[in-house]
Amino acid sequence: MKCEKCGSEISINNKYCPNCGARNEIGASHVDDMRRFETRFTNTEKDVKAKSKWFVKYITPMVVLMMSVVIYVVLAVFLVNSAYDIGQGRIDAYNSAHKDEITTHIKDLMNDGEYLQTYMLFSIADQKLTERNDIYYNGWSRYYNMADYYNSAKKYIISHYTSDNNNYGSSLSKAATSVHDFYSSMSERSFASALPESLEYIYDMQDELEQFLKAYCNFTDEDIAGLPDKDTTGIISLMTRRMLDEDN
Repeated sequence: MKCEKCGSEISINNKYCPNCGARNEIGASHVDDMRRFETRFTNTEKDVKAKSKWFVKYITPMVVLMMSVVIYVVLAVFLVNSAYDIGQGRIDAYNSAHKDEITTHIKDLMNDGEYLQTYMLFSIADQKLTERNDIYYNGWSRYYNMADYYNSAKKYIISHYTSDNNNYGSSLSKAATSVHDFYSSMSERSFASALPESLEYIYDMQDELEQFLKAYCNFTDEDIAGLPDKDTTGIISLMTRRMLDEDN
């Protein structure tokens, strides 16, 4: 993207041209939209956590699903607006040049438990804690894998409550697969290679996922303890039994 006044290269994240100071209308609009979105997302999350179990079980899924869609749309719009002028090479160059601020932003999100947003930044905008050829990426890759399973499990369980009957079995099957992948990954020998700094976030995801399964799928503590020993079919069977008893 070029400044309309002086022709210098500018980013969609620049509200003003760093060379001449002219206002970048596209960038300003994008930055303002992202700030409004982050505020809405944070306020929604705080409000959700304060509600009753009934609200969490029947209203929150739709809210979270809608906000997840908004995240995808916002990031997709970012890439669409940038793609005409910024190829993958330039995205990599931008991320490399802004590595420190990207790292700070991702760490802030992780410390706030915003694992969905960190995974979206990684999978869509290729913004991560380190470069792919950095030795530390091998450690952080385990975090991103776990975040993928964690987010997918929650997304498909929410989909179960909001989709029509034709997708009932599909949603539960995908949710069970994600739950299985999460726990099987934690038991893999390669999990020991995870960067120590990432473990607190992975264990926090595990705790959040288990609370989620208790709230939405009526899992008991005994059910949770047995998940590492179950295959996907066993988890689907457990989900079906518990969710059919949700009103008991």
